[in-house]
Amino acid sequence: MRKSSDLGIMGISLSAVVSVLFATGALSFATQDTEPTTYEQTGFVGNVVMVQKDADGNIKAYRQTDNIITNVGKSCAAMEIFGQTTPNTTGSQQTMCGGGGANSGLFNYVGIGTSGTAEAVGDTSITGGLTRAQDTGVGLVNGTNTYAIIQPAAFTGIAATIQEAGLFDAAGTSGGHMFARKTFTSIVLTASDSLTVTWRISLS
Repeated sequence: MRKSSDLGIMGISLSAVVSVLFATGALSFATQDTEPTTYEQTGFVGNVVMVQKDADGNIKAYRQTDNIITNVGKSCAAMEIFGQTTPNTTGSQQTMCGGGGANSGLFNYVGIGTSGTAEAVGDTSITGGLTRAQDTGVGLVNGTNTYAIIQPAAFTGIAATIQEAGLFDAAGTSGGHMFARKTFTSIVLTASDSLTVTWRISLS
């Protein structure tokens, strides 16, 4: 009986001490929201299709593969979106990205080349460039989770072994900025063949 009384007195005393500490601010409890925070992640994804046909329209070769988006391409996209005219860090894209003139800011030239050197995000051009062709009709796919630009470009009268392709903002065989690049199993073109390269850049 004595032990129970002592415990009761101790409980009352402890309660009184805690009340005093709370009242004076010497003791406090804080709760923190531990619910996970979900961030939406957005990025570019590239896919390219190459179709080789003979003079009669028969398919001779078909290649389809994902590709890399270059650092320059990502930088150019950010500069175009946010209106930055020059980068704050050094790099190959020292002026506003875009081919200039009527094509300023548009990555709608496809280049093909002969080099089989594997693509890398630091690439600024294809290394065996032959020629570039402007897309023949850009299409926008507005889906539930994906927004894609589809750009086909056609090449004719070329006799060469093609192993790479790139997406550029300028015509010619060099210069401009490269948004994406991919190497693939070689396609041997003759002068009577045609090659259609279709680039799909998705934002998801």
